[in-house]
Amino acid sequence: MRKIIILIFIIVLGLSAEAYADGSNIVQGKYRVVFAVDSSNSMNYNDKANMTGEVIKMFLDSCDSGKTEAAVVFYSDSILSNTGLNMISDKKEEYKKSVSDFAKRGSTDIGLALKTSVDLFGSINENDICSVILFSDGETDLSVSGTGRTLMDSKNDEVYAVNKSKESNIKIYTVCLNKNNKSDYLKNISEQTGGKTYSLKELSDVSGMFTDLAANVTRNKISEVSISSEGGNYKFTVGLPKGYARETDIIIQHLKPINNLNTDYGKENFESYSSNLYTILKLKNSDKDSINVSFSAENSNIKVSAVNYIKIFPRVDMPENTALLNLPIEVRLVDVDTGNTAGEELYENLKGEIEIIDDISGEVQRAALGNAGDYMTATIQNTNPKTYKFKAEVYNDIYRENSPYKEITLTNNPPEQKEDNKISVLKGSEMEIDLNDYFYDDDGDVLTYQFADKKYAENKNIDKNILKVFSEEEKTESVFLNVSDGRGGVISGDIILEYMPAWLYYKNTIIGVVLIFILLIALYLIYKYKTSENKEEPEEVPHKTGEIFTGARFEGYFLKTLSGNDIPVLNWNASYIDNRHNITLGEMFGILDVTEKLPEANKIFFEAGKNNTVVFYHDTDCIISFGNRNILRKKKEILNYDDRIYIVFEDNSTEIEIRYKRVRKNNKSYV
Repeated sequence: MRKIIILIFIIVLGLSAEAYADGSNIVQGKYRVVFAVDSSNSMNYNDKANMTGEVIKMFLDSCDSGKTEAAVVFYSDSILSNTGLNMISDKKEEYKKSVSDFAKRGSTDIGLALKTSVDLFGSINENDICSVILFSDGETDLSVSGTGRTLMDSKNDEVYAVNKSKESNIKIYTVCLNKNNKSDYLKNISEQTGGKTYSLKELSDVSGMFTDLAANVTRNKISEVSISSEGGNYKFTVGLPKGYARETDIIIQHLKPINNLNTDYGKENFESYSSNLYTILKLKNSDKDSINVSFSAENSNIKVSAVNYIKIFPRVDMPENTALLNLPIEVRLVDVDTGNTAGEELYENLKGEIEIIDDISGEVQRAALGNAGDYMTATIQNTNPKTYKFKAEVYNDIYRENSPYKEITLTNNPPEQKEDNKISVLKGSEMEIDLNDYFYDDDGDVLTYQFADKKYAENKNIDKNILKVFSEEEKTESVFLNVSDGRGGVISGDIILEYMPAWLYYKNTIIGVVLIFILLIALYLIYKYKTSENKEEPEEVPHKTGEIFTGARFEGYFLKTLSGNDIPVLNWNASYIDNRHNITLGEMFGILDVTEKLPEANKIFFEAGKNNTVVFYHDTDCIISFGNRNILRKKKEILNYDDRIYIVFEDNSTEIEIRYKRVRKNNKSYV
């Protein structure tokens, strides 16, 4: 079995009910269609198969039901019935029934039918797409009419209808149902309004005619879908513009009924309509990428087409400052049903370009759009500020849409001069002055400079933005310049040149150096004053090898303990530490069996000094005071007889006072 399934991605080229930009919004108009149905007696012969009714029903079933208004006017030599314009969603079944069983009688008055039809539109919104589709088998014939109307009356009504259609942008489409092909009269009416004429002779003509008519009326591309068949079994796949469309209609046209219609989509996800000549699947807000369809039929005259009613349109956003040289343009996708901007997922693989049309010359420029995640962007050169029309086209594999034209007047701000225009120049030396330091342009333009008069060019010249000056004289002069931004913005400004001798030119530099020198001297004097205040503080005394504790004694008084233990006065005399060069407080605690947990005592040191002194230092976070000052970590202090050290240990509770004593010999004994 040979199976061919061709995936067609539907690319909608036209606008769904033309969208336009209104400030920050995109507004989508409605389809407004009037079907003018010839119900004269001759139609009993020329339209026995009711091709008119089939075309109208197919249109009603395949239109964008949420955006379409329709009316049906039945006419002969008078208006037999007029429904008025109503939303299809409210009147579709009623309209379909009426075009299936309307009676045909009387003569033909096409002028009256056209005038009645165009008058139904009333006030027309510029965004609406308005169409009249007139069905007839020939021309106006009032020869046997009893209405009293004449051919001139009908012609006048026809002229009125054509003129009003041209003024209001109503297009008239005519469908000729005459086996003798009398369509020139109807063709003339259509062409005057930008419409088109179609001919229907047999049921087999409906298929091709309807696709073209619907595409013109809705201004959408109706794409033909490739199908595969074998033994009366048909299959096809339609790509869906996931997220971009509110509705996708698949139209199966057939001369005989089809059977066993199946899809992989689930019946709850679409609506199905059918008649003698067609079957329509209407998918709303599809979240799938494609749909597979199969059915069986007894004949091979099958045509499948699809149309997407797009709800996502690009919108051109301009920056507030339209005078910038490098003008950033942003394009966003907007849901016309909700007014919300689309999320990043709809920008995936999206490409596009911005089109800029000169409003006067019609010259067209284009710039590629880059994808920035949740918007697209391009930068254009605003080299010739005036009014332009901007339009964006964005597309990927399944979507292609144009934004409505947006008319923007690009502007330009002229250069400006800074307030400070005085320039000091060293006499007798050629100097270069950057004029951009004295003039600026907020639009990002490159400024050019010229002397306002040749007299200002003496001993001076301009190279781009650099002014070169020289003078042997000590003087002050004004130089007038014309400053241009290259886009029509020109100003005149002046700078004042003050030529001065070196001592005056460098005056500020000299004063600055002197002030720095004075500051350094002041800092030095402050430093010397501070060091002189602290010179009485003991300096660190280095340990001298060979010094030992001889006749030394320490007394320890625990003022407070963390444990609450009452510890008696401690005495460490020379008998314990004689012949030692140094000892820690922790070792002293060990000698006298002090059991308080004070590990930092092992980092509190006593060293033997010279001339019967003791060197004290520590490497702890204890608070240790000596006299009226604290002893810093690793700072050495010299202890003389009767000096006292106060220690608050790291537990912030235990306190001890240590006194340094000397053991004096008295009658050859220690006291």
